[in-house]
Amino acid sequence: MFHRYVAAMLVCIATGSPLIANASSDDAWAELRETLVTTCDALARKVTPDAEIRVTPNEVGSESYAVALVTASTEAGQDMSVCVYDKHKKTAELTVAFLPVDE
Repeated sequence: MFHRYVAAMLVCIATGSPLIANASSDDAWAELRETLVTTCDALARKVTPDAEIRVTPNEVGSESYAVALVTASTEAGQDMSVCVYDKHKKTAELTVAFLPVDE
């Protein structure tokens, strides 16, 4: 039983215990989320300055990229695109709007 406890502790130490890193990780994720929303909102406003912009962030995304769904609403309708944020380079790109899918 003792060996299982020690093994579990070693795994937590080797992988980084969530309890130890939780506070700083929460702050870092919140900062990345804010950066993602602000950056993607700015890119969308360049494309459609008169639209109501809604950014739905996924700051976790993948190891290299955070992503966000961007919806631009105008009197003509809604357009949806994806904003991709490179976590290492700290740059973002916005895709062109998705075309409607025939159902």
